[in-house]
Amino acid sequence: MNTAGKKGVADYSADYKMTFRVKGLRTGVFYRFSSFDLNNEVFAPYLQLSAGTVFNHGKYSEGIKLTEQGSDSKSQSLGGVNLFVEPALGFRIRLTCNFSLNGNIGYEYDITKRFSVEGQKAAISPDWSGLRLQGGLVYYIPLKK
Repeated sequence: MNTAGKKGVADYSADYKMTFRVKGLRTGVFYRFSSFDLNNEVFAPYLQLSAGTVFNHGKYSEGIKLTEQGSDSKSQSLGGVNLFVEPALGFRIRLTCNFSLNGNIGYEYDITKRFSVEGQKAAISPDWSGLRLQGGLVYYIPLKK
């Protein structure tokens, strides 16, 4: 996941720019369940519960340019880990015995939101909570019984 914000102000006397970029690597596990056996059905709805972590990395940078020779800039890195749960409702449409279309809609809730700067807790924190839409083509590896 990726997001960024950029602000800048410039006039004849100076130029100021501020950039804040946050990236998140989402990892986790999920469990799908339904109330009856749908292995041989063409259309199969399911409920899914996912849980995991988001490893966050942020970079804040700002700079001011007063003249062609005079300027100052600084940057700072932030890091942290969020824990999340995501309930979802989905479906599978079997195309062949090994291929199917899969889709689901869910909502990610971030249970913890943390950012730290040089070992100190930051006043801000990333919040990746929101609606999640997923879809794709799935290939099932045949397993011998």
